[in-house]
Amino acid sequence: MREYALQIALGMQHLEARGITHRDLAARNILVDGAGVLKVADFGLSRSGVYVHTRSRPVPLRWLAPEAIIQSQYCSASDVWAFAVLLWEIATLGGFPYAELTNSQVPTFLSGGGRLPKPARASQRLYELMVECWSEHPEDRPTFTHIVEKLTTQRQLYVDLDSIFMVEEPFGDEETGWSKD
Repeated sequence: MREYALQIALGMQHLEARGITHRDLAARNILVDGAGVLKVADFGLSRSGVYVHTRSRPVPLRWLAPEAIIQSQYCSASDVWAFAVLLWEIATLGGFPYAELTNSQVPTFLSGGGRLPKPARASQRLYELMVECWSEHPEDRPTFTHIVEKLTTQRQLYVDLDSIFMVEEPFGDEETGWSKD
């Protein structure tokens, strides 16, 4: 998880350094090559610098920061917000953000301070990074450079493996764990 997060953050740091706002960062726009290297893709909505648009085309609502939804304003900090949603997607193994809400409920939920819940598989430290990236004010969110530093220096586990491999009841051969079927 940390390695995937770091690879994506490095790609976004590259864009941030060049003043490019991706505007559609999500798991669906991350490619994985044969060696397991992740690449940020789909630059169809990307723009240079801070960008305000007129909503002439559909936008990825559930990955947008509040300022992008309400004021149609995008910047690197709004990509940081989307990065945290992407981390949530990875930690939930492909969960759909705000699945319990309709599209029209998402803006009100976010404006009221609502955020995605901590995924069962995510460590507390990973969720704290997500929450920091979801700060209400864009200037309070970390930059991708800061995120890269954090992910590089904090080499601890970012996924709670116990929750992934927990088995409620034993199954199959007790010695090998394999099913006899």
